[in-house]
Amino acid sequence: MAEAQQQQAVLTPVGKPLSLIPVGLKEAALDSPTFRATAVHFSEQIDLVEKWLDNYVKAASKLASEVSTLEALVNTFLAYSTPPAQVSEAILDHDYTLLAIERYGEGAREFWSHTLRSFKKSETTVIDPMRVFLQTELRNFKDARRVLEQSQKTFDGLLSRYASQTKSKEPSSLREDAFQLHESRKAYLKASMDFCVLAPHVRAALDRLLVKIFADQWREMKNSRESTTSTFTKWGVEMERVRGWSRDMESSERAFKRELQMARKQLEDSAEYAARPSRELEDYSASTVAFLGSGAPSTASLNFPAKHTLGKSEKQGWLFLRSITGKPARTVWSRRWFFVKNGIFGWLVQGIRSGGVEESEKIGVLLCNVRPAFQEERRFCFEVKTKDTTILLQAETQSELTEWVAAFDTAKRRALEDPRSTDSTLNNGTPVTDAAFAISPPIAPEFAAKHTDGCGNSEQFRRL
Repeated sequence: MAEAQQQQAVLTPVGKPLSLIPVGLKEAALDSPTFRATAVHFSEQIDLVEKWLDNYVKAASKLASEVSTLEALVNTFLAYSTPPAQVSEAILDHDYTLLAIERYGEGAREFWSHTLRSFKKSETTVIDPMRVFLQTELRNFKDARRVLEQSQKTFDGLLSRYASQTKSKEPSSLREDAFQLHESRKAYLKASMDFCVLAPHVRAALDRLLVKIFADQWREMKNSRESTTSTFTKWGVEMERVRGWSRDMESSERAFKRELQMARKQLEDSAEYAARPSRELEDYSASTVAFLGSGAPSTASLNFPAKHTLGKSEKQGWLFLRSITGKPARTVWSRRWFFVKNGIFGWLVQGIRSGGVEESEKIGVLLCNVRPAFQEERRFCFEVKTKDTTILLQAETQSELTEWVAAFDTAKRRALEDPRSTDSTLNNGTPVTDAAFAISPPIAPEFAAKHTDGCGNSEQFRRL
């Protein structure tokens, strides 16, 4: 029964291709470093835009209430009519939304020298819609972000505590802890999906709001001062094109939301089922650890089930990495996203300094000797040994441990049978032949993961 659950515990593909669905939704189901880094970046962008909109609303309110003394305030208002230069494509559409804002700024500088009549209407056409957005869509998104951060923190803590349980702990207690972890994982998965669904909605609402406000203000300026025909003749057609884009996006949003909800349901259910713990007590017993014995078998001699023997040569997922840190020395287990792909082995982590995804050096699988680590007190540990280093890793379950060892074995066999399948290229364009028998540096040095990231002053790899 347990083996049948493990065979089914995979992400079920979506029934039909969903070209409109962002990659972030699938990344959220995997809880990959890319998703975590994207969530942080998007949240920072939201804070940046919120601060800008708040300043813009304050400036517009003051301008509308002091029309008689407006000349001194116009420069302040126009300064806030352009978003910060750091705003990226992730939060605002540069081809349409930013273009609308820029065109408005150019026209406003000429327009304010002739008339201030349009600002008598700014309370209802500008300030109120922005305040509604800040108090509704943006506030809902920030609430979802707080739930995501809290559930992520709770999940990471419970997972770390669960993984640190020793083999001697009672199976019934382990099962209870496993279901507690699963409930936390479900809450985190739901919060992640909520975040991914709300993020494009907030961005669409923000694009729609800003396009409407600035396009309408542009039209008001045009109507109030026909003498400035040169400016409007130059940019009028472009602004109407942007407004038409906004209307098209609004009309297609309903179909997009339906597709998004369907994909969210399928991926969330599939990810939750894949992570669902077993109810069999024997799955939490130390006796379930395979390959026990006096010897230390290599990957070539392990008798894997058929699904692993014929398995894929690629695998990725979270593992715990053991580090030795501090004086006196103490053991620290840090969570990293490891991968075996195209004959190479490495890991990714969300960088402390850059906030983006950083990668380690990539080690060829033919340089690695992989075997279960029976001597460790923790469950489901295995070693990746090279000539100079030993990397001690821990999987979350016994099936994951078996899949990782099998992936190394399959990748080695493929690299030997077809060496050209592992060829790659460095960031300077230099080809790397037979990457499975080489150690390659990260593609982008500025995003190279340091051994001490997330672990203090530690030794990630134990030198032999």
